[in-house]
Amino acid sequence: MRKRKLVPLLCGLLVLTACKGRPAEPSLSPKPSEGMVQPTATAVGSPCLEESAPPTESPVSTVVPSSGPTPAPAATREPLPAPWGDTPPETEGERRMAYFRAVMERFYEDRLFPDGTPVDFSDEPLSQNRFAVHDVDGDGREELIVSIITAPQPARTALVYDYTDKKGLVLELKATSQLSFYDGIIQAGWPVDLTSGAGVLWPYTLYEYDREEDTYAEAGSAQARTEALEGVKFPKEADRDGDGVVYCLNMDYEHPVDGAAYAAWRDGLVQGEERKLSYLPWAEEEIEDIENLLTLEKAKDLIEKANAALAPFLGEGAVPCEKEGWLLLEGYASQEELLEGLKEPIEGNLADDFYRCYASQILCEEDGKVYIHSNSRDILGHYYNMDLVTLTSARSPGDFGHDWTFYSAEGSGNDNEVVWTFGFEEKEGQWRICHYACQGPYSRMSVKLNQVLYGLDSTGSPVWYGTPERIEREETQWPQGHREVYLGLEIDIWDYDEDGMDEQPVRIIVTAPGIPTAEGVEVGDTLKEVLAVYPQFRLGYVDQTARVVCPFYWNYGDTMSFDFDENLILERIYILYNISN
Repeated sequence: MRKRKLVPLLCGLLVLTACKGRPAEPSLSPKPSEGMVQPTATAVGSPCLEESAPPTESPVSTVVPSSGPTPAPAATREPLPAPWGDTPPETEGERRMAYFRAVMERFYEDRLFPDGTPVDFSDEPLSQNRFAVHDVDGDGREELIVSIITAPQPARTALVYDYTDKKGLVLELKATSQLSFYDGIIQAGWPVDLTSGAGVLWPYTLYEYDREEDTYAEAGSAQARTEALEGVKFPKEADRDGDGVVYCLNMDYEHPVDGAAYAAWRDGLVQGEERKLSYLPWAEEEIEDIENLLTLEKAKDLIEKANAALAPFLGEGAVPCEKEGWLLLEGYASQEELLEGLKEPIEGNLADDFYRCYASQILCEEDGKVYIHSNSRDILGHYYNMDLVTLTSARSPGDFGHDWTFYSAEGSGNDNEVVWTFGFEEKEGQWRICHYACQGPYSRMSVKLNQVLYGLDSTGSPVWYGTPERIEREETQWPQGHREVYLGLEIDIWDYDEDGMDEQPVRIIVTAPGIPTAEGVEVGDTLKEVLAVYPQFRLGYVDQTARVVCPFYWNYGDTMSFDFDENLILERIYILYNISN
């Protein structure tokens, strides 16, 4: 297990996842981090609790400097040394992952915390415990999340570790093992609930990330109390909404609040959706492979390398020449050189698809020289700049039926904000970009006919805001459904239920000017005008008539695509809804 693994330096995406007495891990620091609030025990007979409150420990910052470990207390064993001997890895990201591997080896092999303190494990298999490597605090680098489940109930623990060359190994948070992650907030469920509120709300403590201290500080706690709790008078005067539930915030048991006040308190701390982590079991092969995981550092490097490989296709570095409408790509003797450059950071099939779709439109090879169309950037539509600082894990591997590792990045193009999602996969020991998509600024897809909005809602049936002139209706053979044809508008309504699929798709096809999408794009617009509103984010295809299809919109099962003619004029808009209940 302690063998070293050489991690290849990856090239680089195409702009194209009641706890009293619980033994604490002793800190290598002399005292807890400043700003950590120590929860106080709750008195018997309080309005929300009869006996106990949440865990009594606050998170502690444990620092092991990379220049040499801080001396551990006499009662503990030797702290974790630097895991690379005399030859440290080249980058801080690689050193971080090496430390995370060493931390997990100490847990798994030695049954010790990083500072050398024994872990109070039960007799259950260690494989039931979990760990994850994920940027949970949003600082742009991964943390190691360790969940200890095979321990007596008071000792079940979750820990969040960080590593930097400046501070060494840092314990950002120690809490119960029931963790939920949000933007800058970690929610830790209490080990037990004595409030009778479990059916409504399991009690929890919130911890807020302090970017300056690089640790989590307690931000508050919440418990629910219902009328079912025997031996304690229910405070009906606080139950303003009359639902039989009150909430005690921050262990203020004398002043419970109703649901609206609780929601407002939580909304002031917890923002956005819960972040889903991809946990791994404590197993030798998983721990050994930590250093080969795709990290933010590696992903950024791949994206930067892919951008560099894509640059020639956008005309960057090209110079004016005698060939009208074209620019000369200096330093290239063949188009194949451009394709080979793409295949280094981008998975081969994806690079081949890109080349096959666009080479005939933007490239020209004559007499050992390669020319690029002067309008190539508009043809490709890849003029959106990404802010790589925001690159974060987006989805866990296995989503969408693919074993990909996903990352997302904020970006912008023209006046529109976009979110790019990138998929990476490992082949033959190297990470490559295998997928990319983008979500644009629009939230609803619909069409306008004679200034009247038409759309579909999620109730399972079409909703019309006007009455267009229908030309004909015809039944379709498969799947069950029918087609409605209007002036410049076709509607296909399908029903997959008879085939055992819970889907009811509706396809809208716009074929005439004057019927714009919700964002104002209509048939007859140029490709450049369309891309100014809808960012291109999936490779298009070129058929025998040189038709370009772009882009492909994907959000909540809905899609949108645009067909352009050989002059790059929009001639057809496809909108596909899933109106399943």
